[in-house]
Amino acid sequence: MAVIYDSTVHGSLKLVCDRTNGAGSLADRGERRWIADYVRTRRDWLAQHRRKELRATVYRMEAFARLVEQGYFGLELPLVVRDLEISTLTLHALPADCYDGPRPGSRMLAVQTPLLRGLD
Repeated sequence: MAVIYDSTVHGSLKLVCDRTNGAGSLADRGERRWIADYVRTRRDWLAQHRRKELRATVYRMEAFARLVEQGYFGLELPLVVRDLEISTLTLHALPADCYDGPRPGSRMLAVQTPLLRGLD
């Protein structure tokens, strides 16, 4: 499903589906084989595209191909995609370099002893 979503958002879903179906339908090959063939077909289409910015997105299909090879069709967590971990921990974590202190403006601004220190 993620592969189809990616292609819907990124474009050319019908074109690549038609090319993939040229080698046999989903019913003929089964879902997993069809998805693997679709990813390969889309990767080749992107790699040979005349537009440089589309050729630069081949990494997306390569990431999907790796997940297909490993059998992660359901995208069960944790996953590692492009050397980054996707897990419940990382999905709920603060982004790197994100401030996690008191809300700006919520600390009293007055000279106190000891001196207040902090990022705000």
